[in-house]
Amino acid sequence: MKEFEYNRLRADYLQLALMTISYFILNFEDMILHKGRYAFDLTVSMEGKQLLLSAVYQMPSSQHKDSKFYFQVKKEDVDLKLIIDGNYDVACSYVKDIIDEYLRRVKK
Repeated sequence: MKEFEYNRLRADYLQLALMTISYFILNFEDMILHKGRYAFDLTVSMEGKQLLLSAVYQMPSSQHKDSKFYFQVKKEDVDLKLIIDGNYDVACSYVKDIIDEYLRRVKK
């Protein structure tokens, strides 16, 4: 069965990760740090379709020497086939580095 263009949405892990970091920086002062973690959800629109991004940033601590960032993508339209390109680990690594640098500068 042939897939129709309107049922398909292409995204890139780096693009979604950069949307997430933008949200983090713009809303940082309103976010709550809980047990060394920032967890947040945001809805983004791509090509007129809604995607839910759930993200977690974990700060370095005595238990965790390094910071961590991860996110997941959920689609709200069950008829939509989401095709994601790129490397998830690389996207998360870029965002982690950006957040680390941002927090380092904000703390000064």
